[in-house]
Amino acid sequence: MAKRKKYFDSKLLLNVSTSSSRSILHAIILLTGAGLLLAGILYWEMSHAFPDTLDKAQHFRVGQVLAVVIFYLAYICIVVRVLVVGRVNESMTRVLLWLPAMIAGALILSIAGVFLAAFFKEFFDMGGGNVEWQDIEATIDGAITIVPFVGIIMALTPLFIPLDMLMQLPKLMFNDVRTGISSLDSYVKILNWHNRGKIFPEVLVIEDDIDCATVAMNFCRNIGLTCFHVSTATAGLKYLYDHDDEIRFVMLDNFLRVDNEGCNMTGADWLVKINDVYPATNRNFHVVMISGHTEMLHDIASLADLILQKPWSPARLIDFLKEKKIIKREETFYVG
Repeated sequence: MAKRKKYFDSKLLLNVSTSSSRSILHAIILLTGAGLLLAGILYWEMSHAFPDTLDKAQHFRVGQVLAVVIFYLAYICIVVRVLVVGRVNESMTRVLLWLPAMIAGALILSIAGVFLAAFFKEFFDMGGGNVEWQDIEATIDGAITIVPFVGIIMALTPLFIPLDMLMQLPKLMFNDVRTGISSLDSYVKILNWHNRGKIFPEVLVIEDDIDCATVAMNFCRNIGLTCFHVSTATAGLKYLYDHDDEIRFVMLDNFLRVDNEGCNMTGADWLVKINDVYPATNRNFHVVMISGHTEMLHDIASLADLILQKPWSPARLIDFLKEKKIIKREETFYVG
């Protein structure tokens, strides 16, 4: 299993596992996409109408080719610039804010480059024929036909800026699945430990988070107590009513899962309800409320025997259990 995991991480996730490799892949996708789009545009344009005379047609086509080539070269410079900024930890925000302007500048540069190329071509008469302004105009006209398609690239490029985040999704999804499987595996193992034999559970754990439940059940195992876990307040009530003689203390979360009948009873509601049957001053079990938001309990906190803030201290709970004589005072426990 270890070899399979290593192979998966190093081979399939190689291109998205680090910021550096993602930035390179990002640049390759942008350049490849723009290159294919420009090549397709040029091919499509070549099959459509152009000036009647052969000389003007040649200049028209030259203008289109020059516009595509010059814009693509400028686009490469822009993408490389963004890539370099990402790799040397400069301000990416500043570069991205200038991105539309840079792409528009690449378009202007393309047209200017086409004009200069056409001018020098005509000046030196490299293509044969007479030196005519109409030839330069035909070259510019050919370049202008590429402008709408360059606009499409200009519009699409900013949409691909979050691609770096999107490329992380496969790795993040794999990590989520792996974490979920690991959590479930840990929970099942500790649950099997507590369910072994026919010993009545001494601790009732009411917790809807599987990781938090696993922590609580591991704690109980380390101090030699067996426990029973439920994830809703109603299930906790039912179990307590049926086993109040065996339960020595309850580990209770405040925000719990809604049960199958739609009851959304919280841990605080649970405390109020059991207080009618088992008053806090006269019951044979203790209630330890564990919550990430203990400040929200207010007066309800007085109905619990102990309030612990997540992440809670095992040593603090052990001291409490020794004080209540649930575990022996002289014993030492591993709580790591």
